[in-house]
Amino acid sequence: MLAKKGITEIAMFNALRDLCGLKNQDVAAWLKVSNDTVRSWSCSRTPTPDRVIRKLKNLHQDQMAAFDNEASRVSMISRRLYVPDIIELELDDIDPTLSSRNRRLPCTNAHLRVMAMVIAKYPDLKFKIVLETQS
Repeated sequence: MLAKKGITEIAMFNALRDLCGLKNQDVAAWLKVSNDTVRSWSCSRTPTPDRVIRKLKNLHQDQMAAFDNEASRVSMISRRLYVPDIIELELDDIDPTLSSRNRRLPCTNAHLRVMAMVIAKYPDLKFKIVLETQS
C-alpha cells in the first residue's frame, strides 16, 4: 500500500499535468527528461521534484492568461454588428523539443487546452481551429 505522501504526489503531478492538457511525452520533451522519468513521477516510483510542480503551476497560470486574451478577442468579434459564421482560432504547432524564451506554452497540446476553454466559454458561437506552423 502506498503511503499517503506518495498518493498525494501522484495525484498532484497527474492532476496538474492533466489540467494543463499535457501528455507524459509533452512533459518529458518540455522539461528535457526521459519519458521513463515522467512515467516514474506519474506512478510514484520516484517523487516528483518541487520544481516540476512549480513549472506545471506556472504553465497553468500562463494558459489562463492566454485564455483571457483569446476570450477577450472572441468577445470583441461577437459584439460587432456582423458576426462571422465561424470564428477562427489559431493553434500553434509547437515543437516541444525546441526551447524558446519568448514562448509561454511549451507544446501544441498546452495551447489546444486554451482553445478548448475558449470554445467552452462561448457555446453559442461556432469555431474553426486553424493550425499555424512555427518556423
